[in-house]
Amino acid sequence: MDKILTAIQPYISVIKDLITIISLTVAGVVAIKGLQTWRDQLKGTANYELAKRVLKATYRLRDALQYVRNPLILAGEFSHAVKEAQLEVSPSDEDYHAKSTAAVYQLRWKPVFEAYKDLELEAVEAETLWGQEARDATNSIRKSINSLSTALDFYLRDMQPHGPRILDNLTRDTYEKIVYSFSNNPEEDPYLNELNLSIRAIEEIARPYLTR
Repeated sequence: MDKILTAIQPYISVIKDLITIISLTVAGVVAIKGLQTWRDQLKGTANYELAKRVLKATYRLRDALQYVRNPLILAGEFSHAVKEAQLEVSPSDEDYHAKSTAAVYQLRWKPVFEAYKDLELEAVEAETLWGQEARDATNSIRKSINSLSTALDFYLRDMQPHGPRILDNLTRDTYEKIVYSFSNNPEEDPYLNELNLSIRAIEEIARPYLTR
């Protein structure tokens, strides 16, 4: 018996070494798999949170733009805007309407600026994680902002009581359709249709990360 044990001793030692190696290898593979799963979970969470922030900023911007375009301006909004802008005008002044209207839109534009600033911050991270396509999508909404800003600028300047008339009737009508939202139907509101297309481009990039 002793001779048998002595004879197989080297093999037992080799088997023990093999078992140890296999155990270490399995443990290493499990650890790597676990690390990869953890990284995937972190990446998934990062994408999910970023997608929510991008969409939230986008919808805030959409609502802010639509608020700017609201054709209804109540007397209280005029007086509040005049006070905020610290204008020394009274309702009896000839240029009150032009100045108070400009003050209203200046105040209405602030949420647009804040929402767009937030979206731009998120767009940098989106480009980092999702690529140039994400940047292109967030850039698409800039056209909508610029077209409203330009129309509003010309429209307000043309409103000055003693200023030069810088808009002909056709151009004024075109700008009015941008400045004012008279319909919630994109087919009747070209600007709204353009804005919706810009938002859809962002949604197509961000929404898939909310369902993974």
